[in-house]
Amino acid sequence: ALDTSRFQPWVLQYPSGISLDLVSDYLLNALNQLHVEYGFPRVNIIAHSMGGLVVRSFVMKYDLADPDFDISLVVTINSPLHGLESAAKGVKHSPIVVPAWVDVAEDSQFVRETSSWNWPEEIPYYLIVSFLPDQPNDGIVSLKSQISLKLQDEAAGVLVFSGQHAAIMRAPEFIRRLHRILARY
Repeated sequence: ALDTSRFQPWVLQYPSGISLDLVSDYLLNALNQLHVEYGFPRVNIIAHSMGGLVVRSFVMKYDLADPDFDISLVVTINSPLHGLESAAKGVKHSPIVVPAWVDVAEDSQFVRETSSWNWPEEIPYYLIVSFLPDQPNDGIVSLKSQISLKLQDEAAGVLVFSGQHAAIMRAPEFIRRLHRILARY
């Protein structure tokens, strides 16, 4: 539902089981290469679920790399920014452990590093979370993982919806509010 007269959507697809650190490295390298080729001055980034962790790691690296393009806006939606208990259980009990589980597990090194890092004030950040009625989660990610006081302090705005983890992105009110945010940048 993005306004394609204003935005050219690019989608980062990656094998969901690989290391999130590797994915964030790839995103930085890919955007640097695309900037060289197309010369765009800035990007807006919208990330859902585990993509929010990828983007947080990416912005940490972007901040150190000082590339030639600006990030005008970052929005994370239902992201397990403080990890997933289910991933931690998978790491502990599964005979085969997927690298992404290690990264997204509660209290993993990846989660500790990305959550202890301070978001740069010059990059506007919006935190969107949802929950299911009478549940402490959106069906997948706990509110505890989606929204902490530190994340709220870093955010230029926080939106909270009642809705399921992925279904929320098709909700008309969510779309209206996201468009309102994008109109500012």
